[in-house]
Amino acid sequence: MASMDKDCPSFMKCPITLERMIDPVVVSDGHSYERFAIQDWFDKGNRISPLTGQAITTNIIPNQSLKIQIDARIDSHLRGKVDMNELNHLKAQMFNINSSEEAFSLIHQIIILVTKSKHCLLGIHDIDSMKALLIHKKLMTDD
Repeated sequence: MASMDKDCPSFMKCPITLERMIDPVVVSDGHSYERFAIQDWFDKGNRISPLTGQAITTNIIPNQSLKIQIDARIDSHLRGKVDMNELNHLKAQMFNINSSEEAFSLIHQIIILVTKSKHCLLGIHDIDSMKALLIHKKLMTDD
């Protein structure tokens, strides 16, 4: 998940740990923190906001809205990896096809996957490479 965390929006990062939050909470300064980080802040006797320097209470409230956004980002990231793995599996099958019917079926599966995915799975280079392979195998014309 390190690559996803690197591009994580700042509002999903705890201002204390600077890491993507897993259990975000809100305190009286109106800012969100990772639960363990702000609890540790309070346990050390701090009663001022780590961000604003203003006095705050030790009440901690779960930030469900932010948790849902973070979880959706993780799900989307993982879904993109699953889609890409499935696409790579389909592309690998191109080397084993022997008929235009098999080629058509495989291309149809790839079209369905790419269309339903929320992620950009194929670039122009990928399409040109698949087309060149099918032409080379004489399963497709250059038309």
